[in-house]
Amino acid sequence: MLPAWFIDGDGDGYGDPGTAVFNCVQPSNYIPTGEDCDNTDSSVSPEGVEVCNETDDDCDGDVDEDVTPSWWSDEDEDGYGAGEAILACDAPSGTVDNDFDDTTDAVNPVAEDGCNGIDDDCDGDGTDDLLFSSEHATGNGGQSGAFFVMQGPISAASYDTSSVMATIEGPSSYSWMDSFAVGDLSGNGVDDVVVGARGSDSYATNAGSVYLFNAGSY
Repeated sequence: MLPAWFIDGDGDGYGDPGTAVFNCVQPSNYIPTGEDCDNTDSSVSPEGVEVCNETDDDCDGDVDEDVTPSWWSDEDEDGYGAGEAILACDAPSGTVDNDFDDTTDAVNPVAEDGCNGIDDDCDGDGTDDLLFSSEHATGNGGQSGAFFVMQGPISAASYDTSSVMATIEGPSSYSWMDSFAVGDLSGNGVDDVVVGARGSDSYATNAGSVYLFNAGSY
């Protein structure tokens, strides 16, 4: 079978696969590799570096993969965005590349946190807290269970429940409040806490309950 040769119109070492000729001898201006996807641009080839320019720079069939930046709407014009991310090479009008509350320009990650019931600086107190539980705690009867919050920062030492910032106790005996999860369920940028009490009788015998505590409510 005769070898294939391809025109390399941009001198990047890769030819146009649509220009194949078959010959024992290499023709002038032809090369043996025909994998170029743009034979007029030497920056585009299988060895090209993908950049955000709406072009398949590395000839892998995908355009701007893994290099498209995210932008967020900045309705209050405080320099910080919010809502769903918009993917685009260039910033769409009214967006920024990075608000916690995009309805007031007084709330953003660099604002000074004031005494106003609002997390102005968007990150709580900036230090992780410790959450733990005891299913056999007896605050509201035998094995009512309890959930404890200890405020950070925390160093290596021995602690007991007298050191906790908040205690949430099971509603009655044998509630077994023993499981919890943390996440921003309210969408305000600060983590909330969900606590499970598998033996709670609040709705039916041993039906169990799940309690949601928004950030700051505990």
